[in-house]
Amino acid sequence: MERSQDQNRIVEYLRIKPISHSQIYTSQIAVPEDQRGEIPRERREALRRSLIEQGSNLIALIVRPTEAYSNEEEYEVVCGSDWCIVAKELGIEQMWAWVFEMTDEEVTVAQAEMALLAPQQTQKTAQIETLLQQFELSFQKKVESLTKQIEQSVKRNEDLLKKQVKALTEQNFVKRSYPVVNRDQI
Repeated sequence: MERSQDQNRIVEYLRIKPISHSQIYTSQIAVPEDQRGEIPRERREALRRSLIEQGSNLIALIVRPTEAYSNEEEYEVVCGSDWCIVAKELGIEQMWAWVFEMTDEEVTVAQAEMALLAPQQTQKTAQIETLLQQFELSFQKKVESLTKQIEQSVKRNEDLLKKQVKALTEQNFVKRSYPVVNRDQI
């Protein structure tokens, strides 16, 4: 299928027409607050690796022009915010992006469509990740508590042993201080 046919299908399906497809400076791209969630560790590492190896994103962002942010941030991420966040952390200067004029309703449709076409980590997987992190934290607290209890027990036993050694030492000292007299000597 020719590129123009692909583009026409996308435009017809999404009912939007791209303004351009090019590289945009990451400093010009704003990430909406609702898209700044925690990126799962494995996903973040995969994005980091790809961005470092390729020097840019292999999957183009979908952005729209906006005036909702600072003068410098001329575009808002519609899809691909995780790529943008990691690229900014790495200091990647430019990213590939499709620029579309979109209403909020069109953004919602595009995000839903992209979630079906290129699903990210599922909510269930994200919940499992959160539970694992909570378990790890709980486990660490339990280990710290048990370690503290063991240290206290060792200290008590150590103190008890010191007292017993001292008592035995004193008993031996007392026995040696008084000569032992045989009955035969009396």
